[in-house]
Amino acid sequence: QGGTLFIERTRRQDTGRITRTATQALRDGDCLCIFPEGTTTDGTEVRQFKTSLLQPPINAGAMLWPLSIHYPLPNGGINTAIAYWADVTMMQSLKEVLKQHQIKVELRFGTPLSTKGQDRRTLARQSREIIVALLDHPPHKVPEKPGGLQAASH
Repeated sequence: QGGTLFIERTRRQDTGRITRTATQALRDGDCLCIFPEGTTTDGTEVRQFKTSLLQPPINAGAMLWPLSIHYPLPNGGINTAIAYWADVTMMQSLKEVLKQHQIKVELRFGTPLSTKGQDRRTLARQSREIIVALLDHPPHKVPEKPGGLQAASH
């Protein structure tokens, strides 16, 4: 009902379906939010972008607006406790979110990029560089377990 397009990451050929659907949505005037990392993290790193996810804006001739989502703590750190990633279950994530007294979210917008005449590898590199600069994260090592939570059983 929210218009979310989900890709089946285990089916490599599902990328074609998503590309066609997202391209048509953009041509129809919809706005899409693409998470080009193709996965979630604890928010302390920006992984490499999946270039295929940037093909729909190129096909539709749409502008690409790099945007970062940041969850800062009052002390300047990153709120990793609310991250839904790794082996964290949806229920564990929801409990962590509900335990928070306040969650601050910062959206930082970069300079839009034209997709005309661009290839997706170049756009992936350019947009990732912009997002990394917007986040301005210090160097770090990613923790093995998110937010101190125990890993979900399989």
